Amino acid sequence: MKKKILKIAVSVIVLLILCVGGFMGWFFYQMRDMRPMETAKISDSIFVVRGKIGNIYLVKTRDGYIAFDAGDDPEKIAKGCKSLSIDPSSVQAVFLTHSDSDHVDGLPAFPMARVYLSSEEIPLLKDKAHRHFLGIGHMNKLPVSDYTTLADGNAVEIGGITVNAISTPGHTQGSMSFKVGESLFVGDLCIIVDGQVRPMIKIFTEDTEMDSASIRKIAGLPNVNRIYTAHTGHTVNIEKALAMWR
Repeated sequence: MKKKILKIAVSVIVLLILCVGGFMGWFFYQMRDMRPMETAKISDSIFVVRGKIGNIYLVKTRDGYIAFDAGDDPEKIAKGCKSLSIDPSSVQAVFLTHSDSDHVDGLPAFPMARVYLSSEEIPLLKDKAHRHFLGIGHMNKLPVSDYTTLADGNAVEIGGITVNAISTPGHTQGSMSFKVGESLFVGDLCIIVDGQVRPMIKIFTEDTEMDSASIRKIAGLPNVNRIYTAHTGHTVNIEKALAMWR
């Protein structure tokens, strides 16, 4: 009897190991194209900082900086900023592309910044009905209570820099991209693989059809020469990157 029980227990353990291993293999295969940039100066006015699994971007203003997303780890984000000789306290505003934890948990790194978020993203902060992973609903949280909401088409001027808000739902219902000059910061709207824009990985995206429609929307925007993503760097050749979406 004991041998039979032991045999069943071993079989169950082996089965669990195989299931967990299979899931992890499948999950990391889905993540194969997620390759964030290392912390660096991209141009005289644009900088990238790497968190644990993604990037945020900083744009120099007349008297400080504005950030697009806040990353996932305030200590790592602050350290990255300082490595670029950027004082996190000089960041005047953080524009959140959406409210997932890997984009908002780094907000404490920027104590002086005003936080901006799409008004369509607020329901995700109220209940579990709007955000899912593998079919399981969960509620997003911000580590700050004070923020300003934006709607599609709003423009905010900070330190001589104008930030234009563009609604790009799909990854989440309130996902938003931000245009500064000829640069577009899109968060998790899309990824860039082999120089081409592709939809964000399906398992992380709330509505894939809506996400594709939003990519087509940005592909039609005038005067955009570079797209900055949260997990796969930025475009180099905008025509090649958006060819399949135009």
